[in-house]
Amino acid sequence: AVSTAERPPTWRNHSPCIALGQPLCRHRMPPSSDQLAVLDAAHEALPVELVEVRPGRTLAIHSQPRPGAEQTVLFVHGSCGSLLQWKDQIALAAKERAVVAFDTFGCGRSPKPPEWDAYSFAELRDDLAAVLARFSVPGRTMVVVAHSAGCSLALAVAAASLASTPPGPPIDGLCLMGAFAEPPRVPSIFYLPTFVLSLMQPRLSAGFE
Repeated sequence: AVSTAERPPTWRNHSPCIALGQPLCRHRMPPSSDQLAVLDAAHEALPVELVEVRPGRTLAIHSQPRPGAEQTVLFVHGSCGSLLQWKDQIALAAKERAVVAFDTFGCGRSPKPPEWDAYSFAELRDDLAAVLARFSVPGRTMVVVAHSAGCSLALAVAAASLASTPPGPPIDGLCLMGAFAEPPRVPSIFYLPTFVLSLMQPRLSAGFE
């Protein structure tokens, strides 16, 4: 199922934070009008479609197919990021290559369900594998460019593809930035009840000001 994603109607939905992090984000001051203008311009420059890549898993995906291209570049952002971080790189790559970028579940313009298990490493890994399979084109090489936690997902998908029989969609190249091989561990603070996080939020936010 594919549909055009509408512009998020409220400032809260602009937040790239996953739903589990929203107790720490929802009480912050809304972005200024200038900040929203910059964000809206970025959204217009990188429109997305909401695509059900797996049953029950819908992602906001930006793609520029470029028929005849010899290579596809797939961009994977890190935790609590969004595809908007790749704006300049997408513009450069799209001059000669097909490009794909997506917001992982709970980030950017993708859905943000409240269930904890929706954000497990295995679920996010399988989402990436599904995106990779959807945009793989026979005879065209695939390069994955990933950042931070996205590197762990990319490595896991590449390893699983090589180990499967028959092999999954090939990844011909990896560009990893700020990489670590092990999936990130969720800080123990996020296992606290939501109301406790809400009470802690003002002091935690002050630490970043």
